[in-house]
Amino acid sequence: MKKKLIYISTFIIVLAFFVIGLFFDLSFAKIIYNNKSVVGMFFAAIGETPAYGGLAFIGGGLIAVSLKREKKAEKIALIVLAIIVTIIGTYLSSNAIKSHNALDIEKQWYISLPIAILICGGCGYCGYLLTSRSENPLILKTLFAMLISIAGVLLVVTLLKKIWARPRPRFVDLYSYDLFRNWWELNTGVREKYMELGVISDEFKSCPSGHSSSACLALLLMYLPHFDKKYENKEHILFLIGIGWTFIVAFTRLIMGAHFITDVTFAIMLAMIIIFVTYVLMYKIDYKKRA
Repeated sequence: MKKKLIYISTFIIVLAFFVIGLFFDLSFAKIIYNNKSVVGMFFAAIGETPAYGGLAFIGGGLIAVSLKREKKAEKIALIVLAIIVTIIGTYLSSNAIKSHNALDIEKQWYISLPIAILICGGCGYCGYLLTSRSENPLILKTLFAMLISIAGVLLVVTLLKKIWARPRPRFVDLYSYDLFRNWWELNTGVREKYMELGVISDEFKSCPSGHSSSACLALLLMYLPHFDKKYENKEHILFLIGIGWTFIVAFTRLIMGAHFITDVTFAIMLAMIIIFVTYVLMYKIDYKKRA
């Protein structure tokens, strides 16, 4: 009950900041914007690790599960899936590090790729170790629940970014504050007009915040008790670690002029909903049937 209360309370707090943003998005962006922030660039580069490193973690876990399977077809299927999700996670991590939104070294893949391999390799190894030591008969279901949560957040946010086409704070700061669009104004035509003038499409992906939603996937740390019983009754600590990372990343996105308050809070709420719904569908209903 306490876990649910903490989760719901945090969601309400995020919702409150979202409502505040509806009135003060632009004014706050003007005050906090600093695109030269070193801290901002650092978290722009690694802030999405819970999503991309999480995929590698799942990949390592799937390898561990495959080694315990007797059927050859199951072994092959799990190994193939493990390789796919690990490669995707590493690729996305590398792109995030070198992108215009982070270190701005678009062509220097030879810098970002080794860092991404190191991060995702470490996450994958952790996933392998924890899963191989787990005695949980439903550990594969846990890995799939995590995978569905990550895939769901990434797909939903990517789709909404294209639909919203909201100009970023740094864009309106550079061109004109008259180009500011409220959170509820979808695809107002600013993107099409300025892309014809050579402005890159990324400047119109303010809502929802991809970094904030991916960072919020750090809440998947709450699945650790499914891997190791020593984490039982420590979910509130794991939650605080996850939400702490989320808030730090979200705040740095505001500093960098990449998003408005409503963008980051909306993204966090989306991720929290997807994580919660996935957990309920994958576990609670199943447990009720068993009971």
